[in-house]
Amino acid sequence: MKLDLSKDKRKILKYINQRIKDYPVYVNCGPGEDSDPIQAVILGYYAAQGGYIYLVFDTRPGKNLDGNWTLHIDEPTMCHFPKWTEFYDKACEGKPVTLVLVDGSVKRLKYLDDDSKTEEGLNEFFGDMLRDLMRELSSDGTFAKLPLKKDAFMVVEEFDGYYFWPEPRVCKTQGRIRQ
Repeated sequence: MKLDLSKDKRKILKYINQRIKDYPVYVNCGPGEDSDPIQAVILGYYAAQGGYIYLVFDTRPGKNLDGNWTLHIDEPTMCHFPKWTEFYDKACEGKPVTLVLVDGSVKRLKYLDDDSKTEEGLNEFFGDMLRDLMRELSSDGTFAKLPLKKDAFMVVEEFDGYYFWPEPRVCKTQGRIRQ
């Protein structure tokens, strides 16, 4: 099986831009009060089951690294990637898979059924792609369109905890959103 993350990145970019455009129009589906400015922009993902990403706007001051975003996943505003789950399953079963990264490089992967690093390794490919996209959106001013607190930051987190960027102890500096 072959999975092309560059195609998925385009879909994710469109999804994020739409969520940002829609933000002032709807009631915030994230933790915190609707009228408060955004403290954290969290891009959560789950490749292992269902294959999806979800962008969460957390308006709570200082409490944003507690996984609470997972309680606010809302089906109509998810972005689905069912091929991620198929890819993930095949790789975890030890079947050979091919991954095309955003830069066009190709990774041919074959994990052993008992490889304890399989899930962590697979999630790193997805997480790194999402991390790079979030950095791009911060740098180009896309996130600055949101009502952000001055010290707002961004996070990328895998649902089961296999990937988290940046490390919690530095997320408020390394994940700072440029405004």
